[in-house]
Amino acid sequence: MINVPIPDGTGAAATTNLTIAGVPANATITEIKVNMNINHTWVGDVDVNLRAPNLAILNLVGGLDGGTGGNATDNFTNTAFSSLGGSTISGFAAPRTGTFAAEARAGFGPTGFIQTVNTWAGLVPPATPLAANGQWTLAAGDFAGGDVGTITNWSISVDYTTPAVVPRYFLMHGHHWQVYIPILLLQPLIQEPTCQRYMQHQQYRQLIQ
Repeated sequence: MINVPIPDGTGAAATTNLTIAGVPANATITEIKVNMNINHTWVGDVDVNLRAPNLAILNLVGGLDGGTGGNATDNFTNTAFSSLGGSTISGFAAPRTGTFAAEARAGFGPTGFIQTVNTWAGLVPPATPLAANGQWTLAAGDFAGGDVGTITNWSISVDYTTPAVVPRYFLMHGHHWQVYIPILLLQPLIQEPTCQRYMQHQQYRQLIQ
């Protein structure tokens, strides 16, 4: 657990960082997912944005509901945002437990963390999977006084696949070495590429800091 207070009514950013490492250059990113827990007594006050290692910023939540800031209910509890999409968070019942699409509202976000891209691909372009490695920042800002909130937990995961490695056999043929790739092995390896997942949790980072 963490305890990051969100400055009340100022729009100033409350930030917390996690690091992803080990995504290889030949990876194909299949999903980026953020899970967060924020206690707040008027969630409409709060914008929440995600900044990638390449400094691109995506809006996850902006002025619930519909950008108006009128949602007076409490808390984000196990609220997840996925690059694969999900439910619409605007108007969703408190405490918004589930998987949602990022709102991607232009102009929304805490001071210094206004949205700069409107898709997840802007955070990690498909052609540069190495961009997933590095420091990710969750930033929350409160834009109306009187109700307060705190970031208590968050995590980020990057799922990806890599091309399968097909075994090669070197056999002597006459005076030459020849390379043989078993046909029976080739097809299933192509159909079922290896899959790895890297996840860092805020609780773990607290232990190693």
